[in-house]
Formats: sequence, C-alpha cells, structure tokens
Amino acid sequence: MSIGSRWPLRVLFLTVFIDLMGFGVVVPILAFVSKEYGASGMTLGLILGSFSLMQFLFSPLWGRLSDRIGRRPVLMISLFGNVLGFTCFAFANNVAMLFATRIISGIASASIPAAQAYIADTADEANRAKEMGRISMAFGLGLVLGPPLGGLLSSFGTDMHLRPNVLPGAAAATLSSIALLMAIFALPESLKADSKPHAKGWSMFDNASWRILFQTRALRISGLALAILMCTLASLAPILVLVGRDHYALTAREVGYLMGLMGVVVITLQLGLLHRLASKFGDVTTALLGAAALVAGLLLVPLFLISLLIVAVCLMGIAQGTCHPALSAYISKVAPAEHRGGILGVSSSMTALARVVGPALAGFAYDSYRAGGAVGSQVVIVVVGVVLLVRLMGRG
Repeated sequence: MSIGSRWPLRVLFLTVFIDLMGFGVVVPILAFVSKEYGASGMTLGLILGSFSLMQFLFSPLWGRLSDRIGRRPVLMISLFGNVLGFTCFAFANNVAMLFATRIISGIASASIPAAQAYIADTADEANRAKEMGRISMAFGLGLVLGPPLGGLLSSFGTDMHLRPNVLPGAAAATLSSIALLMAIFALPESLKADSKPHAKGWSMFDNASWRILFQTRALRISGLALAILMCTLASLAPILVLVGRDHYALTAREVGYLMGLMGVVVITLQLGLLHRLASKFGDVTTALLGAAALVAGLLLVPLFLISLLIVAVCLMGIAQGTCHPALSAYISKVAPAEHRGGILGVSSSMTALARVVGPALAGFAYDSYRAGGAVGSQVVIVVVGVVLLVRLMGRG
C-alpha cells in the first residue's frame, strides 16, 4: 500500500486518539481509585506527574530511535507499551501498582512525536499544519470521549462488584491491541533509507537533537514558546476542576461536561479552520492568535458568571486546537530532515516537562491566592510565550 494513500494517516489518527482517549479514560478514575487505596492528594499529583516525567525522559530517545529504525517500529513499541500499561491499570489494587501503570504508559508514550515525524515525512509543507492539526483533533476526541467512557465503565464495574479501574483499564487495553494489530499489518514505513543518520548508536539523552534545537534560532524560540504555552494549556483542566468546584459549585459531572465542550471546540477547529488559518497567516501567527484566545479565556474565569465560564472554555478550546499543532508544524518545517524525529522528540520532551511543571504551579498559586492567583500566574506565563512568538515573527 502506497504511502500516499489515506490509510496510513487514518492508522496514525487512531493511534494518537487511542493514546489520548486512554489517558482521558484513566485520569478521572485515578482520583477515585487512588483515594480508595489510601493515597493523599499529593500522592495523586505524583502519580499523574510520573506519566509526564517519563515522557520528558524518554521522548527524545523514541524520537531519535525513529530517525534510525523508522517511525513504524517505534509506533508499534508505543502501542505495545500502552497495552501493557492499561492492562496493569485494570489489575491495580494498590498505590504502587498505580504508579507502575503511569510510569509504563509514560515510558511508552512515543506515539505523538513518532506520528508527527511520520506526517512530516509524508505531507508537503502546504498541508503539514493541516495534518498536524489532526493530532490535536485526536487529542480533542480523547478529551470528549475518554472521561465519560471511563466514568461509565467504572460505574458498570462497581455495579458488578468489580474495582472501579477494572473495566476502564480492560477497555483501553483492548483498543490499544486493535491499534497495534492495525500498525503491524496496515501501516507502511514513511522514513526513506537516505534520510536515516549515518552515526552509530544512540542514547537516552539525544545530545545532537538538543544541540541543533538550541543552536538554531527559529527552533530554539519556537520550542521554548511551545513549552511555555504548554505549561498553561496543561493547567486548564486542574484550574477548571478547582475553580468550578469551589467558586461555581459545579459537580464532577458538570466539570466533565465543560472539558468535553473544550474538546468539541478543538475538533471543530481541526475540521478545516486550522488549515485555512495556517495557510493565510502562517504557523506562528496562528499560534499567536491561539495564545490571545487563551489569555482572554483565562481572564473570564474569575468573573464567576457561568455564561462567561462557558465562553472561557470555548476560548481555551481554540487555544488547545491552534498553539500546539501550529508550532509543531513550524518546528517540523525548520528541523533538518535527517534529525526531524529527534527534534520533534526533544520538543515533545519539553512539553512533557511543561505538563509536570504547569499544573503544579497552578495548584500552588490556587492554594495560596485562590482563583485570582491561579489565573493571574498563568496569564503571566502566556504573556512570556507571546513575547517569544512575536520575536519569532520578527525573524523574517
């Protein structure tokens, strides 16, 4: 089957969708499961953070490895790791096993950087932002379908006198198994032999890709801007949960609906608007528009009007659907072809670290200064990202 067919991109979409839906299925359940096993709130935060920490450590390795052995093998390894991690989650009956499940899934979370590299291999520059946007669309679908599915399966399991994590974990493992079979039998390799680097060996810390990223002005600024914006994008869920619970008196189900609405906005954006924006204004300007929407959405949150909160969530969805795919597309265009996977892996590693740091900062600010502190601190972070994007626009 030719690389130019739509089938490989559909397999890629499914791979990333399952990755993010599995994350969406598991995360809401973790709060209840960990409490049942005696974990404190801080322990829950560490369990959640262990996933992103493993991403930070291992994403460069997977990205560089995909440059050497190809995108397809790395995607298959990632999917197998997901099967293992979700299966362990289904059988978890103590805090240590919960840590193990998130660590396994974090180590194996190579699907997004490998999928980005696959798209960069196969899509021309004119369509690359559109195809990268499909990754964000998969993210949005995971946000829409994952949490409700996890809650529904957990409820069914409890009615059947099972632990609340059994059915969600089993369902996620089954989906990943299906995607693994599709990758094995239906996904062709995208990396051309002459694009593979000739150097021997590789290490966990891909010094070459880090060096190229930070020595190349456009890569350095865009990578830092993406990581900084991701700090706030990753903080949106905990901010909505805390502020919705304490200031809007929302239930967990209602907060879930808000997160689902955000996902719907992301999906709607990916159905064609992102491609048109990137084609007309460029990737960097598109990301800048998303950052502006993010600031506006954050500033509406502490006004404590439910109608404005709904508007804020829609603006946050616009930011989720533009900033990451637009900047990822830009990085893939600037990166040298022979190091593209490694640099996208480094970029994914930086955003993974941001997903550890951002929510922690937001939580600390909320504990200290409530809603105003959480929102204000994140606005400052976004403004720093905007300054970097403006500098990047001035490059040309």
